[in-house]
Amino acid sequence: MIISTFSYQSEIANHHTLGSLLINGYVSNDVVASWCSSSGFSCLIGGHFDKTHKEEMLKMVISIDQSSINGKTLMELSTDLLKNLISQVCLDSDTDDRGRLIQSLCAFVLCLCISSYNKIGSYSNDSIKQLICKEINIKSFQDIRKRLSESEFYVKAFQNPQLK
Repeated sequence: MIISTFSYQSEIANHHTLGSLLINGYVSNDVVASWCSSSGFSCLIGGHFDKTHKEEMLKMVISIDQSSINGKTLMELSTDLLKNLISQVCLDSDTDDRGRLIQSLCAFVLCLCISSYNKIGSYSNDSIKQLICKEINIKSFQDIRKRLSESEFYVKAFQNPQLK
């Protein structure tokens, strides 16, 4: 079953499966995406699968044709969401606790985008910083980002991260 999630059964149906994201990240020129995908593959291969499944995964990783994959990496998909993140951060801050938490999480994700190694031209680290300065304002952005650690939802999740 795991092997079938890695192979494309049709171009549209399984365009963003775990397997396609791992493969696209693996062959990406983005160092972080490639490292994350390689780590993901090594965890899967080193996991509790029988020898046949491990061999199939290794064959699949080795046989990947880097020129035929046109999909986006997880990093590129994340930067595509930049406008939505900024619009969430710009929303009126008089919302409820969950709304403020979502706003803070979006600000946190924007911070991750800034701190990652990013070669995508229009979404470079500097252009994201400029966009934040222009659209949000640095002071309010930092205030929104700091609210994350003050949220009761965040504190509860941080104190007890295990699923019950």
